[in-house]
Amino acid sequence: MHNWVDNFQEKYVQLLRNAHHFFDIEMVERIDRTTNHLPELRDMTDDNRLLFTSERRLCIMRFLKLTPKATPR
Repeated sequence: MHNWVDNFQEKYVQLLRNAHHFFDIEMVERIDRTTNHLPELRDMTDDNRLLFTSERRLCIMRFLKLTPKATPR
């Protein structure tokens, strides 16, 4: 979810309310990506290793998993 849009909180809540009628909603938890298993990155600084795994997102994102309900409510 892109939280830099105008009226994000209001739009986000409305999206969840609307989607709830048709989908089971799960938040996808953010995880840190480890680079310990990559020997190519071992000699780099922490910051540079993190840049390799970065998706260059503007902020911490929210991801949802929407699974269609058998019968919409």
